[in-house]
Amino acid sequence: MAHLPRRCKSGSQWTLEDLEAFNIHISPSGNVPSFSSSEPINPFAFRATLELMKNFKGSVVDYVSQVSQMSTTGNDGMARHLAQDCAVRLFHLGGYISHGRSIGEDGNLMITMCGVRTEVDIDVYIKDRNGLFTVLQANEIGPGGSHPEARVIAGAIAAYQYNKERAQELGIVLPDPYVLSCIVMMGISIKYLQVPVHTWLDDAIRNGTYPERETII
Repeated sequence: MAHLPRRCKSGSQWTLEDLEAFNIHISPSGNVPSFSSSEPINPFAFRATLELMKNFKGSVVDYVSQVSQMSTTGNDGMARHLAQDCAVRLFHLGGYISHGRSIGEDGNLMITMCGVRTEVDIDVYIKDRNGLFTVLQANEIGPGGSHPEARVIAGAIAAYQYNKERAQELGIVLPDPYVLSCIVMMGISIKYLQVPVHTWLDDAIRNGTYPERETII
């Protein structure tokens, strides 16, 4: 693995170029999360989510449209608040906040990149009964021109690092790769991502090296 020629940014400032720097690529077709029992909890099935959106009183689509309208008026603070509230409502509606899971907003995760500890901001997150992160959500409104997909992927890697330490305390062995489910809310669209974090990817990010193996999301 070759060392990266530049300093790593804060995870909250990641763009698509930062994904490229670690050989991470988003598939155009996207990976639709499943409910396979052989995988970590992946609570999103695309068709089921569409049905939830149709049946959601007040309409999630209309709600996100409000976010888009707020964004065009420059009221980023209100737009971000509406997007987070929308995500929380969707998670509750889908029954994802059950069986010991908890939901939180405005999370701040530490991530080790290039030998340096830095931060990643996450808008909404879900933890399981063991306190492990399973679901992350990021809004289009982000700091410093960051890309929402890149930012939530950085958040997933930070969550993996946190989960790894937490699992060691609990005597739990994480699967390799460990898959985190993520959603990105961009205007009136909601994008679903499954982020597989391999041990070798985590090592590369911690050390600031370019992994020979590609991570496809």
